[in-house]
Amino acid sequence: MPTPRGFTLIELLMVVAVIGILAAIAVPNFLNAQIRAKIARTYSDIRALSTALEMYHTDHGTYPEGRSTWAVFGWNKLTSPTAYMASLPLDPFAPRKDSNTPAPGGYGWFPEILPFYVYFWARDINDPLNPAISRDYLFRKGIMKNPEATPPRIFHYYQIRAMGPNGQGDYSLAYDASNGLISAGDISFHGPGAGF
Repeated sequence: MPTPRGFTLIELLMVVAVIGILAAIAVPNFLNAQIRAKIARTYSDIRALSTALEMYHTDHGTYPEGRSTWAVFGWNKLTSPTAYMASLPLDPFAPRKDSNTPAPGGYGWFPEILPFYVYFWARDINDPLNPAISRDYLFRKGIMKNPEATPPRIFHYYQIRAMGPNGQGDYSLAYDASNGLISAGDISFHGPGAGF
C-alpha cells in the first residue's frame, strides 16, 4: 500500500514567499487607489459646495459670510433654513481628532472647523478676513502674474479648501498629483469662475 505524500517544507516556504511577493505588490496599489478615490471625492464635494453657494447667491445676492469661527463659518447657511444641500460633506483628508486637539501642521483655525472643508468669503480686499485670499484668487484667474503684487480691489469672491492627501494645511501650496500622490498642498477652489 503506497504511503500518502504531503507538501515538503521547501514547497510550503515557496508558496508563502510567492504570497508575500504578491501582497507586497498589491497593498501599495490598493492604498494608492484609496487616495485617488478620496481625491476624486474631494473634487466632487467641492463642486457640489460651489453649486450650493451659487444657488445661495442667486437667492440672496451675496455669498454666506464665511470665516474661521464656526459661528460665522457660512456652511450652516447652505442647509437651513433653505436646503441648498441635504448635508455638508466632510473633508476626507482632515484629521479625525477631538475638538480640543490641534491638528499638527494645520491651519491656525483648525481644529475648530474640522472635519469640514474650509470656506472663506470676502467682500473686498480690505476685509480683515484674510487679504492673501485675494492674491491667490487673482493669481489663479490669471489677472495677476505675480502673487506677491498688490491686487486691485475686487468684490464678492470665495474660496473652498481641502487639506490634501498629506493631511496638513499648506495654505501657500496648491496640490498637484504630478508631484507625487501624497504631496504637499491643499486642494482649493476659487469662485466664482476661477475654478481649481
